Amino acid sequence: ASSGVLLTMFMLSIIADISEKADFLKYFSFFEFFDARLILKEGYPFTYPIISVLFVVVFICLTYIFYKKRDMRM
Repeated sequence: ASSGVLLTMFMLSIIADISEKADFLKYFSFFEFFDARLILKEGYPFTYPIISVLFVVVFICLTYIFYKKRDMRM
């Protein structure tokens, strides 16, 4: 599953780089969050850490919800 996520993120990054119309896809790819050329040239944009924190919070909440549905006793 993790290699599928990695491949999907890479493909989104490639599509965002190729097409101007698909530029919004760069916000969904982890490969675009840390572009060394952009950081050295313009500084680090603060939208990416905010998006990263939102991803973490959403996935932690989803993990908690799905974990509670498991049939395990603790």
